[in-house]
Amino acid sequence: MSDEIKHECAVALLRLLDSPAAAGGSGGVAPRSLPDPGGTLLSLLLEKQHNRGQDGAGAAILSLAPEPGRPAWWIRRSASATALADLLGAIGRRPTSPGESLFLGHLRYATYGRGDESFCHPFVHAEPRLDRTLFLAGNFNLTNTHELFEAFRKAGNHPASSADGYLLCELLAAELEGGRGIAAALRAVLPKLDGAFTLCGMTGDGWAFAVRDAHGIRPGWYWAPFLDGAPASPRAVAVASERPAIQAALDCPTDAVRELPPGVALLVSPSGEVRFERVLEPAEPRPCVFERIYFSRANDADIHRERKALGAALAAPILRAVDFDLDRTFFSYIPNSAQVAFHGLLEALWTEGLAEGRPVRFGQVAVKDAKFRTFIADAAARREIGKHVYDVTYGLVRPGVDTLVVLDDSIVRGTTMREAILPMLDRLGPRRAAADRRRLLRPAHPLPRLLRH
Repeated sequence: MSDEIKHECAVALLRLLDSPAAAGGSGGVAPRSLPDPGGTLLSLLLEKQHNRGQDGAGAAILSLAPEPGRPAWWIRRSASATALADLLGAIGRRPTSPGESLFLGHLRYATYGRGDESFCHPFVHAEPRLDRTLFLAGNFNLTNTHELFEAFRKAGNHPASSADGYLLCELLAAELEGGRGIAAALRAVLPKLDGAFTLCGMTGDGWAFAVRDAHGIRPGWYWAPFLDGAPASPRAVAVASERPAIQAALDCPTDAVRELPPGVALLVSPSGEVRFERVLEPAEPRPCVFERIYFSRANDADIHRERKALGAALAAPILRAVDFDLDRTFFSYIPNSAQVAFHGLLEALWTEGLAEGRPVRFGQVAVKDAKFRTFIADAAARREIGKHVYDVTYGLVRPGVDTLVVLDDSIVRGTTMREAILPMLDRLGPRRAAADRRRLLRPAHPLPRLLRH
């Protein structure tokens, strides 16, 4: 990819449509006996997406029946080294309020911007009037933040931050203050954005919404099976960046969780009415390969098939690269994400007859020994320690005899590959030179049609 990757985060939105005491369903992971089914379900939606953000976490919980003189919502953010754990603990310890029905959560992957809580979602624009109070969280990368900042400033406002999430929240809130409803506010603001986004939000008076960019670049899924006319237990609307998170939290089948239509807002009114409204003009679908390969969980039905197809498509080129010498070739992969693609590679070798009945030697050669970050100032010392994040399994590869083929499906592991993984694999002494191994690890091969976006 040519553009800098900035935000690949996770969002979670939950709207309970029955009373909170009855929202846990029967036989699922949040039984009716739980005192806090909404907080439990939000925690599960976030925990099942922890792969998408370890650098910040936040949640907002809104009551539809706030008591005058007391806050109408609860909100927490954390940018600590244990942000998600801190947030889940805070959710569990919070004092619950009557009428809690709206739950918004976010996990941040901080590859851009500072690492303090001011950059953590949800962003909030607070007003005494609840219909003009807005909470916003998203997975997005905007390329025209500077233009939005200047336009907001020249309109007579004083931006308190240059963070894109803050600006987007304030732009939408300004439309609400002008008397527009949330759908009209989305139609007024979203066409001004240049970039990719999945946004979830709620207003203080009980509206909830979720929307993706018109190209569908960022992922978004929803669960609202009662829209088909069939009752559901629990009666709720759930939105998340990953389909398996909704399936795990709400115990629902794959086909019940649907992709948010690009450019179409899912809206839930304070009374619980659910509808869809188009807020952006239709555009060519362009889902992000980076999201689907690197960030998405491999236990999603489609992601699993796509990653296996990626590995299967490499079988024939790899065989040609090793001169079809399977007797002196050992196959492996880089943990953990490449495991599913590796299964696809092995299946192609066996089931498609590419191995011609010969045994295929394989095993886990690379072992991720520890995940750590070092701040040693000396560059040479830092490189020497950093490359030991990975270790190798000795005794599988015959030194000087075997060609080692290692599959890696990450598209952001360039420095780690060069400075950590390849030097560690060198210790095994395979017969191929480093340049040849690098060619095998990253074969010049077009992605299968299924993955071309």
